Amino acid sequence: MEKEGGRMKSIYRIMGLIVVLLAAIFLVTTIGLAQTKVVKIGFIGPLTGPNAAQGVGARNAFDLKIREANASGKFPYKLEMVALDDASDPATGVAAALRLVSDPAVVAASGHWNSPVALATIHTFHTYRIPFIVWGAIHPDITGFYKYPGVNRVAPTLVQENGPLCDWVIGELGYKSFAIISDTSSYGETNVKAFRPMAEGKGAKIVSIDSVTVGTTEFRPILTKVKGLNPDAVYFGGVVMEGALIRDQMGKVGLNKLFCAISGIKDDKFLEVAGPSGEGVLSIKPGKPIEKLEGWPQFVKAY
Repeated sequence: MEKEGGRMKSIYRIMGLIVVLLAAIFLVTTIGLAQTKVVKIGFIGPLTGPNAAQGVGARNAFDLKIREANASGKFPYKLEMVALDDASDPATGVAAALRLVSDPAVVAASGHWNSPVALATIHTFHTYRIPFIVWGAIHPDITGFYKYPGVNRVAPTLVQENGPLCDWVIGELGYKSFAIISDTSSYGETNVKAFRPMAEGKGAKIVSIDSVTVGTTEFRPILTKVKGLNPDAVYFGGVVMEGALIRDQMGKVGLNKLFCAISGIKDDKFLEVAGPSGEGVLSIKPGKPIEKLEGWPQFVKAY
């Protein structure tokens, strides 16, 4: 698995789009306001906990784009970011959302890397009619099930990610049998629902399906069972910490098979936790390779 050199750039481009969209939404109702008017845009993400690298990187990119927007002189008011931590926890996320909507100066918001958190907070933003753009969470129901008109996304869904993963691992590389391990969150469960029929539709066999709670650290009993089933590969429907521990413990039980997943594991933290076991993991993430992105040196300097 390659390191995420392009993660900051990808987040920056997304945050740039989000800031422009949210500022434009407010602009149409504020023609004529003085430049000294301050309006706030909320940001929510995991700033603490095992997924903090994702949230802190996104927050910093969001803040950079806010400062660039203010410096541009394009808006008849000053933008101010209000950044809150959701700790990858739905209850904490809802509390942060309620804090934002209770501030009359907050006109719009963007949030969440974790799908369960986004699924918990969108009702608050809809109820209080605060425009909300999801920057990282990829569960399809966030926009596909409730269809709240004020809730939108810039990230693709996990269904859209699992398709190319199947094309790559099964269609191109020829792996034909899989053990599935997922976490028990809505994100993990929906990954299984997406991956399994896609894999079987391409002629692959699913030899087992296991689920674990977020925060689990011991996976060797499951992995020992999987080893006896001798799949070609292990598919993981979850995020960084559990994925890295599973990959590391696969080697400890002698389960020397391919490990693959979508973008939930694609972070430098995965490599840090998995150590040498991270070599050879296959994962996908939307976006172009770093060398094909325009303005990368300028972004690094600004960031």
